[in-house]
Amino acid sequence: MTRRDAHVLVVADLEADALAAEQLLAEAGYDNVDVRIGTDGLIRDYLTLRPEVVVLDLFTDITGGAGVIQQLRSAGWGGTEVPFMIVTDDVTSEHTQVAVDAGARTAIDRSKLASRLAPEVSSALSNRDLAASLKREREQHIESLLADRTVDLASAQVA
Repeated sequence: MTRRDAHVLVVADLEADALAAEQLLAEAGYDNVDVRIGTDGLIRDYLTLRPEVVVLDLFTDITGGAGVIQQLRSAGWGGTEVPFMIVTDDVTSEHTQVAVDAGARTAIDRSKLASRLAPEVSSALSNRDLAASLKREREQHIESLLADRTVDLASAQVA
């Protein structure tokens, strides 16, 4: 998947923050970015849009980033394979740690968003693609082992 193909969902409580993230991603070559202000209808949008990466403002919702991540992960699509990253004013805060514990892969300091957002999205996509490739290889290896074992068992029964 190329950057232009990657579907990124940006969720923030302030339109200015969401549009800034969208512009930074567009400048980095991401053409498929959807922006949502607030969490109204977010689960529906998440299931419809099926993003490859979600960029989430830490305090988008009263439940905080952790609550939103948990809601989206349990919505029935993507599981743990969709990387979530949070944007926060304080990457050392307890709220940030709770969001990371809930499944956020990265916490980006808002003051460094211009220099960190696109590389973090790129890294998340690469890691996700690598994990998917390794999973496919592992499944193929297991299938091959099972096929070999089945042949061995069939041969043993014939003899």
